[in-house]
Amino acid sequence: RIVTLEWLKSSSRIGEWLYFNKFEPKSLLNSNPSLNIYRKYRQQKKSIELFNQCGLIYITSIVHQRQLLLKLITLLGGNITINRNRAQLIVGQSSKILQIIVHPQVNEQWVIDSIKMGKCLLTDDYLIDNDNNC
Repeated sequence: RIVTLEWLKSSSRIGEWLYFNKFEPKSLLNSNPSLNIYRKYRQQKKSIELFNQCGLIYITSIVHQRQLLLKLITLLGGNITINRNRAQLIVGQSSKILQIIVHPQVNEQWVIDSIKMGKCLLTDDYLIDNDNNC
């Protein structure tokens, strides 16, 4: 939960945790639509299945913050594979030039932006061109 400092102060004054809904920062929730999406899932006690429609996701070994991305994708319904050939989506630059790339290969920002938007984004703007080592 995201709450204001006033929630902590008020809870401390009365000696018990107050109900948090009155202390959520409305301006933050209104300015960030993905927070409302995740909040609704939590209220409905549903698991968040943001990446479950992406198929098997392979994260290359040279991705910055690899462990964090693995956790985020998994927590948000993604299925990770350690076999590049089985993947439907590859995240990150490859350490060697691949002759044939069958499935989209995207940069790490695709994961972050998808989480921010609360939906699995199209890969077109995030594609990596391995021939040029971009």
